[in-house]
Amino acid sequence: MSDRIYRLAAWLKLRRMKLQQDPLCEWCKRTGKLEPATDVDHIVPVSKGGAPLDLDALQSLCHACHSRKTQRDMGNTDKPMKGCDVHGVPLDPNHPWNREDRGAE
Repeated sequence: MSDRIYRLAAWLKLRRMKLQQDPLCEWCKRTGKLEPATDVDHIVPVSKGGAPLDLDALQSLCHACHSRKTQRDMGNTDKPMKGCDVHGVPLDPNHPWNREDRGAE
């Protein structure tokens, strides 16, 4: 699916709904920082099979966090994401602690 989805009325309505539901950046919030969300991100990119119009498949992010995630999704960086959430869990989804198979090590 191309970028056509982002011009659809259904996407614009869903985006508005998500930002109303979660007006703060969900990644920043995990570190205790309160940053307004400006972007709505597909947790699993549509290009990789993510659901294009499913509210549960979206997250509200600030522009900086969305840009970092997009670069990672595109494979343009191998730098780990810095930081942990308020419970000490690493924010980097590729960190071994966040992998589903970590118990198999």
